[in-house]
Amino acid sequence: MNEKVVYSTYCRVMTISITLVLAAICIFVAANARWGEFSLILLILMAIIGFSMFYAPLRVTADEHGICIRRLLGKKFIPYSEITSVRMSPPTMGAYRACGSGGYCGYWGWYNEGDTGRYFAYYGKASDCFLVTLHNNRKYLIGCNNGAGMCYYINQHIV
Repeated sequence: MNEKVVYSTYCRVMTISITLVLAAICIFVAANARWGEFSLILLILMAIIGFSMFYAPLRVTADEHGICIRRLLGKKFIPYSEITSVRMSPPTMGAYRACGSGGYCGYWGWYNEGDTGRYFAYYGKASDCFLVTLHNNRKYLIGCNNGAGMCYYINQHIV
């Protein structure tokens, strides 16, 4: 299975708005600051964009070996041998972000939620999410266009 991560309207608006604000800050600082100040601001902005590009989910694929989350830069692979369970589980309003993004280039990073506990998120729209629990109790909340179909497909392959 190969499914695209679909970003919600909120994610698209946040990504475009924040990118424009970061570009405006860069232009303003370039015009009004000395080289040292500009390079520091540029370094901070590049770090923000770099982290976002590394973690932003684009596609979720599942084959006979495991789940692969394709990101803008790189991928995250979870073999079926490490998976304990997979179930549909949209995040609740009670989830809070420990470290990550709440809409800029999708939702990604560490989140905590009362019933679910701590998990790492890779999704674009909350309604498409499924929770993958590993043998070591690590959890991944993953979202893609056909979350229910992906969840069913993965459940067919885990031992």
